Amino acid sequence: MRQTWHIFLKDVRRLRYEIIVILVLTAAYAWSQGHWSTNDTVRTEMVNQAANMLRGYLLPIAWWFLASLAVYGEPLPGDRQFWVTRPYRWTSLLGSKLLFIAAFVSFPLLLADCFILTLQGLQPWENPVGLLWHELAIFAVILLPMSAVACITASFARAVLVGLVTVVPILVLGRFFGPFWGTLSELSEDVLKIGGWTDIEAGIWGPLACLVLTSAALAIMILQYRARRTGVSRMIFAAAMLLILFGGRFLPGHLTFALQSPLFKSRVETSSITAVFSPGSNPPPKGSPSPRNAEHAEFTRVTLPIRFDGVPPGTMAAVDSMQAEVTLPNGMPLNTWLLFGQAPPDTAWHEAYVERSRFEQLKNTPVRVHLTIQLTVLGNPHTPDMPLGVGLHRVPGVGMCELPPPEPKASWFLLNCRAPFRQPAYVVARFDGFDTEVPREQWQVHYSPFPAEFGINPISTHDWLVPKGATSVAFTTMQPVAHIQRELDIPNVQLTEFAN
Repeated sequence: MRQTWHIFLKDVRRLRYEIIVILVLTAAYAWSQGHWSTNDTVRTEMVNQAANMLRGYLLPIAWWFLASLAVYGEPLPGDRQFWVTRPYRWTSLLGSKLLFIAAFVSFPLLLADCFILTLQGLQPWENPVGLLWHELAIFAVILLPMSAVACITASFARAVLVGLVTVVPILVLGRFFGPFWGTLSELSEDVLKIGGWTDIEAGIWGPLACLVLTSAALAIMILQYRARRTGVSRMIFAAAMLLILFGGRFLPGHLTFALQSPLFKSRVETSSITAVFSPGSNPPPKGSPSPRNAEHAEFTRVTLPIRFDGVPPGTMAAVDSMQAEVTLPNGMPLNTWLLFGQAPPDTAWHEAYVERSRFEQLKNTPVRVHLTIQLTVLGNPHTPDMPLGVGLHRVPGVGMCELPPPEPKASWFLLNCRAPFRQPAYVVARFDGFDTEVPREQWQVHYSPFPAEFGINPISTHDWLVPKGATSVAFTTMQPVAHIQRELDIPNVQLTEFAN
């Protein structure tokens, strides 16, 4: 420990000017992010732009530069290092670098997060677990990989080159080899239901990619400081980048759901919940908003009446996604799937869109529809009300909500709600007032099991479209108590009866 402290103080003296710059940037970020607002004024717009620039560009680059300079104080690649002739223990040297990063990046960021939350009307102690998780996630997923890149390069210029060579292909090729590409490319020719589509394929790959990145960074740093095996370390880095780029391609939705479900311990008995096809339900509501990218001239909407029986008392079942395989009477499966998006609890009719040309081939033919349904059982409901007055309002369980001054000619307004570290798991907003093209009931889902969202900003924001004329909103917040999957087989159905 004494040797670790000695190396740490040596780095502080050597990089004192760079440390001052980092602290100034962190303070500027804390002030600008703390004064972030939705008010449409010149001053707030400049403050918001400054916060975005500091958070998105300047701070991460400055962190990378400082961490790299700390590592380059005792360079690792090569065989002509001066420090190997000194009685340095590798554990002390590695510990001093990690302590340096924690002291001049993580700790100032912790103070900045507390300052930002306080200025925004939120208390840092509202979610202490989220605060700790937020700092650890940034340290593990951002700062450790930055240091690992410095461990396998000889200068910061080469580190930047390595960063460009790895990050740019991931951003460009990730669209084609990421977790979404496999499913959507195969299905988009016959179906289109992008609006409301849940990120099933990417749901677990994000945390897994972060785990791969952190594990590789730790392995590289330990291997470099212990044995200076630069070639092997570079191979580990390349393998990790390839796994992040291509790994999501092999995680289809049903597999990610199977991996996620055991991680979430069910708090209610769900064996009684069954999906039932109920063609005798009331007619579907009119005026349902169309999904994004769907053209009514090219697609036909199919609405199937599905209800869920046996839901435990005090809970509700919300649909995360449904997909239906269509089979002809002769048993031949069609290359056509019906994809249904999210639906709030108590939804009786579920919508999917199919190509009109394909629908014309099937409309007079009885088909077999097999549904795979992924549900979340919600419990512990709380319903706080909020008057829609201009200014900030604290809503229990939701956060600080702000309605900016309305524009005279606007038919809708944007209500912004801010919560510390993560938004509520499931929240439904019901507005009063007149009927407009904006739905009076809206919902948002955030099923992440982590106590904080990943990102530098400690505040999670979520917006609501407010119909013109609404005077109040009732928020209903619920917590997921179980994630389940159900199968439903409809042996003989004519899609014409449910098309509109």
